[in-house]
Amino acid sequence: MKKRTMDRRKALRGAGSVLIALPLLEAMLDGNGEALAQTGAAPKKCFGILFCGQSTTKDNDAAALSTFVPAAFGGGYTPTPAFAPLALHGDVRANVSLVSHLKIPWTAAGAAPAGGWTGLFHVAAKAPLLCASTEYTTSADQLVAAALSGSDAFKSLQFCAQASWYLNGDDYYGRDVISYSNGSRLPQQHSPRAAFQALFGTFVPPDGGSATANAKAQTELTRRRSILDLVLGERDRVLKDLGAGDKIRLEKHFEEVRALERRLAAAPPTTTATCSKPSDPGADPAVTGGLDEGGFDVNAGYSQEFERARTFCDLIHMAFACDMTHAATMMITTFQSHMLAHAIDPAIRADVHEIGHLSDATTAHLRKVIAWHVDHFAYLVDRLRATPEGANTLLDRTVLVFKQEGGAGVSPENTRAPSTHSTENMAMLVAGGALSGLKLGQHIDGKQAHPGSVLLAAAQAVAGAGAIPAFGAISQPLAALKA
Repeated sequence: MKKRTMDRRKALRGAGSVLIALPLLEAMLDGNGEALAQTGAAPKKCFGILFCGQSTTKDNDAAALSTFVPAAFGGGYTPTPAFAPLALHGDVRANVSLVSHLKIPWTAAGAAPAGGWTGLFHVAAKAPLLCASTEYTTSADQLVAAALSGSDAFKSLQFCAQASWYLNGDDYYGRDVISYSNGSRLPQQHSPRAAFQALFGTFVPPDGGSATANAKAQTELTRRRSILDLVLGERDRVLKDLGAGDKIRLEKHFEEVRALERRLAAAPPTTTATCSKPSDPGADPAVTGGLDEGGFDVNAGYSQEFERARTFCDLIHMAFACDMTHAATMMITTFQSHMLAHAIDPAIRADVHEIGHLSDATTAHLRKVIAWHVDHFAYLVDRLRATPEGANTLLDRTVLVFKQEGGAGVSPENTRAPSTHSTENMAMLVAGGALSGLKLGQHIDGKQAHPGSVLLAAAQAVAGAGAIPAFGAISQPLAALKA
């Protein structure tokens, strides 16, 4: 019996211009389940970055680094408490390598070294971390996007789970951006609702949309029980022609879409004039007020960032599964994050940034904050791994990187060592699968290499060395990360 094939770009179309992309089904693959049936080409790979706005140490805490980075190198490493969530979510340790002892070069005076920095940490060290350059050029995700986007519905996705800057009398000033293209900032989407509508429902402009237009779109979405209702007829026709395995996979996809809708519908409506930097799309978790520097107020500084991050993880997962994009980033917290950490642990009476500086905030507190971020990374890795695609999984064609703002060592700002404002002894997590060509399940000694060498290796594993020969000032990928 001849196998029925389906184009990879197949999508379900319904009333109101609603379009729902489909995951990779057996009907879209060849007989071996590894290449696209229509073209014979391998499915495109995907690339993602998750960011944590905190370092791996506290000021003047010489023992802190050892509580973050395992002592032994090689396979089968035991995660420290800060990286303990890797053992949760189905245990993703075999799919994740930890690269430690990385360093962004710096100087205390004069011109910054190539790919390095001098001056103020939260300002000058940002470009080297994001673009491997002393200036803002192009970030790794945008190098991948340029190489792979093609006819994608979205060239790339940029999400930020932290809903507000939270420091009274101040503003982000670019500290909520990790994606750059030719020196230009690509704005982050702070609203899970707007992101969901853009990807899977009635479109709401991420920037500059009028309050009237946004309210109308929100009313329309509320009126509908589910965007899936609008594609019901075509969904039934497609299901009728699919094999048993594809039917199960597609029904699971529909349930994931419904679960996202239910999560957003259950969120309390915003009580502020604007939900975040983008125009207010509607029922996102309410954004609270800010804090004075070093201040503490359980009713301010936190706007359900855990739930926001989870929703963005689910959206990245589905956007990759549906080939809507092949490059995505999410800032779990921003650079110099002032999100209150009390929701992470009620014993912490400080925001994420001040934990690194306050004497009454402990290293144990910092570990819990980092683990809170790593938990989202591990969750997304597990979601990708649990998505079958023929003979492989979605994780097999994805490379996902987790990076932090700083490390543990000396800072050019002062003589304090270690300092939370240091780019020495930095650590990164790299996850992927059988198709990435990267060494996984290892603790790798970076031997003072630039973090950009890790990102270059990851980007080349997705797009190819020919498409991305260099990244900023870095021309050689980290060899120890390659399988």
